[in-house]
Amino acid sequence: MVITNYLDVKDLAKEIREGRKSWEDLIAETGWEVVEVEEDGVRVEVARAPFWFVTDGEGDILVDRSHTPKEAAETFVFGCDWPEIESTTWHTVVVYEVGISRDGEFVQWGRRRYKIARDPEEPPCLEGEDHDWHSPQWLVGGIKENPGVWLYGGGVWIEEVCMNCGCARYTDTWAQDPEDGEQGLQSVEYDPGKYADPVRRHRISGSSLSGIAKDAWKGDINARAYALLMFGSHPDEIRKTYLEDGAEGLERLAEQSERDVNLLFGEDWRPLLIDQDEDRAYLDHGQKVDADLAREYAEEAQLKQYQPEGESVIVYILEARQAEELLKKQENKEAES
Repeated sequence: MVITNYLDVKDLAKEIREGRKSWEDLIAETGWEVVEVEEDGVRVEVARAPFWFVTDGEGDILVDRSHTPKEAAETFVFGCDWPEIESTTWHTVVVYEVGISRDGEFVQWGRRRYKIARDPEEPPCLEGEDHDWHSPQWLVGGIKENPGVWLYGGGVWIEEVCMNCGCARYTDTWAQDPEDGEQGLQSVEYDPGKYADPVRRHRISGSSLSGIAKDAWKGDINARAYALLMFGSHPDEIRKTYLEDGAEGLERLAEQSERDVNLLFGEDWRPLLIDQDEDRAYLDHGQKVDADLAREYAEEAQLKQYQPEGESVIVYILEARQAEELLKKQENKEAES
């Protein structure tokens, strides 16, 4: 007989009480261990079922005895489909041993009570990023030695910030279970995007030009705008413009640098960018070319390279005819493959 819940055990007990099955047959068929337990002050023999009976008073499950009682309680809590929560919730769960006595009585004993905390699901970070939790004083306040931490009741209130997406995380070490009033518990709560703007500004303020370009143009760098910015604008001016006006602001700033850069390289110059971190290459207005092919051409043509300190992007300045040659090589390589 397949046993899926405690009612199945009660049905087995009923069969024994009604004489449709003997207690000895039950043990022979199931292999249940015989133990002595105390019931109403009397020691009785019980065939112990090989699982824990777990309940919160509203629902119940059976959990294999290969788990500890606490693990059985956690299986109940984390295996159920609960509504979404905004802060930590506590579930009081009771775990019993169960079995059947010689006279067919369903017996439960060894009651253990556990309070299991269920935290809210951590909100997603930026695409491709993991949360990076910190408590910078300039964002969360507090004292220099322990920023983001305040005394609260018999515990502390902690505020942290993801320095990638700006989500706030609050930890309360003196939380209270509203069901029974117990204090001194730990709870967690999130506030997605609370610090998104200052974190973004902080990231950009410390970013290299190539990092700003990847953020502005979503990884596909506008090679011409990048070169114009690198040769014609100050990094602080670039950061300030991007913070205030985004990618469009960078495009406008690059246009302002066009005349000065043309004096350096002539009217028909074409930029070739090779992004070392991403192993990508871009020509002129963001046209992708094969990175290995771009490196080979730059070496063959003995192009002069520019790579400011701390930047992951190498810039080459080509003449218009050289850009056409590289594009032709790209076409030939694509045709061969």
